[in-house]
Amino acid sequence: VEIVRRERDVLRAGLGEDLQPLGARLAHRVDRLGLRHVHDQHRRVDQAALIAQQDAMGKLRKMTAKYRGSAQEPVFLARLAEFELQSASMLFRIAHGKNSARELQAYNTRMKEAIATLSRLIDSYPSYSELAQVLFQRGKAREEIEQKKEATQDYLRLTKQFPAAPETLPAYMSLAAFSAEANQHQLAIKYLEHVETHPESPYYPFALYKLAWSHYNLKEIAPALRYAAKHVGFYGNKSSSADLAFRENMLLDSTVFFFDGLEQGKPEFAIQEALTLYRTLNPGDVLGRMASKTAKLLRSHSRDRELISFKEQVLKEEGNRPEALDVLTITYEHHENHRRFKEMIEIAEDMVRLYGLHPQYEGFVSARKRLLGTAEKLQGLVVK
Repeated sequence: VEIVRRERDVLRAGLGEDLQPLGARLAHRVDRLGLRHVHDQHRRVDQAALIAQQDAMGKLRKMTAKYRGSAQEPVFLARLAEFELQSASMLFRIAHGKNSARELQAYNTRMKEAIATLSRLIDSYPSYSELAQVLFQRGKAREEIEQKKEATQDYLRLTKQFPAAPETLPAYMSLAAFSAEANQHQLAIKYLEHVETHPESPYYPFALYKLAWSHYNLKEIAPALRYAAKHVGFYGNKSSSADLAFRENMLLDSTVFFFDGLEQGKPEFAIQEALTLYRTLNPGDVLGRMASKTAKLLRSHSRDRELISFKEQVLKEEGNRPEALDVLTITYEHHENHRRFKEMIEIAEDMVRLYGLHPQYEGFVSARKRLLGTAEKLQGLVVK
């Protein structure tokens, strides 16, 4: 135990409490030395830590052999597995830093060693006090090396045997991911609903996002949009750039959900309902980008009638947004590709009217160039 404690203290002194690379300490040197230098420093730190950990693992293996069958053995096994997993993580970073197949193979080998250690602990000590954590560690290790069938067994055992353990919610998230990858979205929903009952969990917003997409993949548009609304609402009072990005992604994804409902011919998803439904999500400034994406979806699926109707609705109700010009441009390009000159003239007139109201929109520079270019082409056709 004293040997392990000394090794731990040495590692912590050099690498920090979590035995991770000195990323935080090196971050301030990025501007002065460049990212490549910092990445090289990371790899050297990882390699130095790897040597120290390999020595510690060797000593721990001797201790587990010495105390085999004793009350101390599960403690040594758990510590050994922890070191093996950390070592595998370092090997993975080194492998990708060097782009080396040899280190990547070493990573896979080390992960299998950790799985073997965890399996020995699980099989030999089924009443071990930290069994939930050990099961999760083995499941995650198996997941990392694509042993998803075995990982599923670990996660299912964990969720059944230890439903209140903190590792249970991330286990459900992995189970849901496996199910979604296998196109078993109903099963994914079943797992994600367990996470949904824990709004205090950091996994909660991600579960809402995945629930929205699983319902969408089942062609269940109304539930998909309900979960989109819950997800957007969760980030309503958040202000960090990451939170705002998550919120915007869900809002833009909602246009895909709506369009699928339109494709299904459901009256509640008629194009006239698009902006009204979008507003119920409280999108704020993102509403303009949602309108642009909707116009692109209509154009790509040749929904001509709906595209014209949507363009008119955006001009009438949201013409004060810069993206209104984007919708006009998208509609214009669609008709230009089909050489519909009458419709092109009508949209050009819409642009002129919009310019009279909002000449400050940056998009007018490129729109003007496009209109002049089209006029030159038409003049050439007339001359011919």
